[in-house]
Amino acid sequence: MSNREFELVKISNAAQDKITYFLMAAAASGIGFAISQTKTEALVLHHLIWLFAVLVWSVSFWAGIRLTMNGNSVKFKNVAYVRSLNELKNFEETEAKELESLTHTKFNESFEIHQTRMGFWGRLQMYTLLLGALVYISWHLVRMCLQTST
Repeated sequence: MSNREFELVKISNAAQDKITYFLMAAAASGIGFAISQTKTEALVLHHLIWLFAVLVWSVSFWAGIRLTMNGNSVKFKNVAYVRSLNELKNFEETEAKELESLTHTKFNESFEIHQTRMGFWGRLQMYTLLLGALVYISWHLVRMCLQTST
């Protein structure tokens, strides 16, 4: 991998991390804001909608943690892969080629698994953040309707 490719990978990873952390901060902010809006209210039936929004935002935050953990795992596996390729220089050429092929195959299998998991956690993080916002807005509308009808 050239220095230019390496820099592009670093920039891409940093951008993905920023998005993940931003979505985690948004979920945590949503939870905090929702709690601050109800701290003086008595518990009533419509608070079940509010509770669902907070739970969905919690899932979004958890998905962000899982996404970060999987991303870190991929980075550590990349380092291990590069180290193993460097160690192959100490072997005979035919043996090194066989080991390199085996190492490459195992790395690709592991990488694909992590990519699938990261895709799942990333989508879950984003969609649950949006769902939590929609549920919270719905709860707020229900609360407004209940206040105007009394």
